[in-house]
Amino acid sequence: MAEVVAIAKRDLEPGHVVDGIGGYDVFGRIYVTAEARELQGIPLGLSEGAIVKNRIKKSEPLTQDK
Repeated sequence: MAEVVAIAKRDLEPGHVVDGIGGYDVFGRIYVTAEARELQGIPLGLSEGAIVKNRIKKSEPLTQDK
């Protein structure tokens, strides 16, 4: 099984509201489900409207703690 995790297209700063699929902030990367859960990755489909808590660098996954 697999999950699509949201990955930052650019650096995202704390307080930024993620625009979601098709926007300027994120794209999806496929992970094996176990890896996505271990990473605590945010599913791409749930990323819209997420508020960034900690700085996320370009190409890093969005996670529950960021």
